Amino acid sequence: MPRRLLIGDLHGAYRCLMDVLDACRFEFGVDHLYFTGDAADGYPEVFDCIRFFRQLKNFHPVIGNHDIWLQNYLAYGISTANWLSQGGIHSISSFKRSGLTNEGLKDYALYLSTWPYTVLEDDFCLMHAGPSPSTTYDVLRLLSNEKRNLYERTATEVSDHRRIPEISAVWSRDYYYSALDFCHGMKPLMKPFEPELEFYVGHTPVVDGIPFVSKKYHLINIDTGTGYGGRLTIIDMDSLEYWQSRSAEELYPGHRPR
Repeated sequence: MPRRLLIGDLHGAYRCLMDVLDACRFEFGVDHLYFTGDAADGYPEVFDCIRFFRQLKNFHPVIGNHDIWLQNYLAYGISTANWLSQGGIHSISSFKRSGLTNEGLKDYALYLSTWPYTVLEDDFCLMHAGPSPSTTYDVLRLLSNEKRNLYERTATEVSDHRRIPEISAVWSRDYYYSALDFCHGMKPLMKPFEPELEFYVGHTPVVDGIPFVSKKYHLINIDTGTGYGGRLTIIDMDSLEYWQSRSAEELYPGHRPR
């Protein structure tokens, strides 16, 4: 029977991805793989990760902020000091090594533009960071249907991930602090949703390298710090059984992701 499996923020650590898929005995063409976003930046095999995802059957991603920065670079050559300091330089190097032409780079940018802001199904919602206190079910549904065709917007608009007003529901300052509250054991800011949904998120690394699961607030944070040398985690979304790769620090000795 096919499983619904989820991985968190990857940040170019292709070896961790292969390691964890092997650990859970992932069945290609059978199992479904969900992804909380941030394939880009940090470790040196960003292109390999995205190429693998592009060829994978039953793959269900959402876009992460690092992926949007990479998309902007591939489509328009936009690179900011902030992005480069957060591991963007490794994404650039990875795509340069790929040997792709300019048209090939734009084709990958177009592929990334097909990744939605949310995946909304009957029993769960997948987001990169999570809902803000002001998020409604209608906003979640809108974000799951939004088609982010980057070629219909100017370079200035594409460089700002807040260009769609509802995107604040994905990367709001309110959510950022609530995520830290959850992961550091402080008072959460979440509210109940109707219909009841399980939220699967990444973006904010947990403090102990173990997936954060709150049954009370219906929140599962799967970012176990791969982008900072930690392990990549894959979790069965139905049973909550999980497996972890070896650490990125071990698999990429001597590499500084940021």
